[in-house]
Amino acid sequence: MFSRALTTALLLLLTTGCVAGNAAAGALLLPMRVPVVGAPPLAHERFSVTTRDGIALDGWFFTPAAPPRAVLVLVHGKDINRQHFVGAARRFVDQGLAVVAFDQRAHGRSTGEFVTYGAKEVGDLRLVIDTALKKWGRELPVVLVGESLGAAVALQTAAVEPRVRVVVAGAAFADLTTVIDDHAPAILGRQAKEKAIAVAEQAGGFHVADISPERAARSITVPTLLLHGSEDTYLPLRHSLRIYENLAGPRELVRLEGVDHVGILLSDQAWKAIDRFVGEALHRELLVKVNRTNSPAPVGARTSSR
Repeated sequence: MFSRALTTALLLLLTTGCVAGNAAAGALLLPMRVPVVGAPPLAHERFSVTTRDGIALDGWFFTPAAPPRAVLVLVHGKDINRQHFVGAARRFVDQGLAVVAFDQRAHGRSTGEFVTYGAKEVGDLRLVIDTALKKWGRELPVVLVGESLGAAVALQTAAVEPRVRVVVAGAAFADLTTVIDDHAPAILGRQAKEKAIAVAEQAGGFHVADISPERAARSITVPTLLLHGSEDTYLPLRHSLRIYENLAGPRELVRLEGVDHVGILLSDQAWKAIDRFVGEALHRELLVKVNRTNSPAPVGARTSSR
């Protein structure tokens, strides 16, 4: 989840224009790694998959008692880990969904040093989806639920991943350039900022201008729920409004009164909206599947029995 740490990181980058640590990472790219402590208090299976660039992604599978009707992947924000979603995992397992909670790269028990705000995380999430569908069934619809950084990754993934059928995005940012502009210290000039961004891009292997959930929204045709707190001063509501205006499919934006950035998925009003939206979207998905299965063969089509 975004925090004041990003502002501090930007200040360091913009004032020094240097890389931190072992001369590889710009401060903008280094999340605070919160350790995973213990195990969740519900039945689970630990898994690990390795990305093409050698990052080991660590996570948990939660399997419902009956055959699952969908796979739901929980995507956490910056500076936290998958344990943040244990309560949500229990909630969805009780609703008959198979649930995945994993640590994004450079977080929790996953390896990696840098966060790239979606440039590499989209591929990570698609790999996790592959792994989950191999376990529970390739025909199952996929639901993504993310917050902050995780919401931005979920949206960028939904734009390119046809197996995703429902998206829930809490407190997403519209584009990374806006985040940097909003939080860069005002006393610093354009040249210093551009130099700092260039350093971060070289170290992280991506371009800041490419990170845009708002632009990705134009390619998202599946039902998408956006949640944003009225008191979010770090990523104000205008970020979700920009994304909402560009979504190409069924969409809903819920303003959570009195909720700040950190509390985006901690309120009852948020989870009531999520339960309703995901339930209705999966019901429609099931109806489409049934209708497709029961549709009569086209006139002139050959049928055979043996």
